[in-house]
Amino acid sequence: MEPKNCWEVMNCGQNPISKINSKTEICPAVKNSEFDGTNNGKFAGRACWIIAGSFCLENKKGAFSGKIMSCLYCEFFEKVKNEEGKNFISIPEISENKSK
Repeated sequence: MEPKNCWEVMNCGQNPISKINSKTEICPAVKNSEFDGTNNGKFAGRACWIIAGSFCLENKKGAFSGKIMSCLYCEFFEKVKNEEGKNFISIPEISENKSK
């Protein structure tokens, strides 16, 4: 079974297609391709806790440093951590090669 992304588990109404069809603000986790594949997710769908301005329970969250404590207690964070096991990536390493 394919791992679920945050928008599929949290039922927030966001998804990668909504960035094309919606006139409302789109969650940055849905459109951040820099972390595509992290924890086997699409875009940042399984690393939403590191994305500044990501939405959570319909609330827009701020920078990583201001939200990480609430993310560490999030059911979705725990779900991804358990599913990924020893391969879990809590804070992806940003490679200079990715941006080239």
